[in-house]
Order: sequence, then C-alpha cells, then structure tokens
Amino acid sequence: MPSNVIKGDRVPIRVWAPVHEIESEALRQLKGVASLPWVAHHVAVMPDVHVGKGATVGSVIALRGAVAPAAVGVDIGCGMAAMRTNLTAEDLPDDLKRLRSKIEDAIPVGPNAHAAPVWESAGAGIAARGKALMDRGEGVPAGMLEDARTALDRMLALKAGASAAETAALAKD
Repeated sequence: MPSNVIKGDRVPIRVWAPVHEIESEALRQLKGVASLPWVAHHVAVMPDVHVGKGATVGSVIALRGAVAPAAVGVDIGCGMAAMRTNLTAEDLPDDLKRLRSKIEDAIPVGPNAHAAPVWESAGAGIAARGKALMDRGEGVPAGMLEDARTALDRMLALKAGASAAETAALAKD
C-alpha cells in the first residue's frame, strides 16, 4: 500500500491510510507529535489510525535512539512487541491460515480470556508482588483500583476492538 506524506513542523508524517478519512483531532495529534524535538525521521501512521488520549492510536514514533511503536498503550492497556524468529519468508507457506489458527489458540482473546489474573500463575515471586500491589490499594478510589485489577487480569490477552496479533517479514539491510 503506498503512503501519503503530510508536512510536519520538524518531521514529515507518513500515512498508510486515506488522509481524508482521518479524524481532524487525530491529525492535530499527529502534527503535534511531528513538532516534538526528540522525534526523528518521520511519524508513521497505520490504517487503524484514530484519536487517542495524548497520542494517536495507530501511530509509530521514531525517536532519537529509540522507537515508540505503541506510544498510546499507556491509556488503553495495550502494547506492541516485535519478536525476531529464526524463520525467513521462504520458510512460511503461501497460505498462513494454519499459522493464524495456532497464534489464536496460543493467545487468549476477549475481556474474560483468563480464569484468574495471569500474575497468579506466573510464579511465586510475581504472584506475591501482584498481590502486594493490589493489597496496597487501600484508600485508592474504587474505580481506579478496579481499573488496575482489570488491567492485571487482561495482561497477555487480546481484547476486543483494535487489538491484533501480526506476522510480518522484514527485509534485512
């Protein structure tokens, strides 16, 4: 899919989505990020772009010395990780349906994906720290404490909405 470029104050905004379909508030956020002094090269905008709290959902921000593939993850409880495997594109079949099924079987999906908080089954040390974190919640407003419990319960699961697992082949330079 070809990209479009929007002029930013410091770096360009490279968009892999129809620009006319992007919300005006999301465009404002993207332009704000493109004006920051620590942003390098360009701001990348994926097809799932939409306004977020503070940062635009579907954006990847290259920083000097780092990359922020999911800057928005803090407020919606999501994140992204790139994992290198020993596979090459030639190792994969033309039809990736079986691989997709295996990924879906391995990653819990939905708000009730775990029977218990994942930290409870992650080993004694992590379970103790998770319990201590929740026990320290005395005095915290109930809604905030419940949000924290929900976040812990949903770790390592794909929720509904804009969550995804992706497989990609990258070219080596």
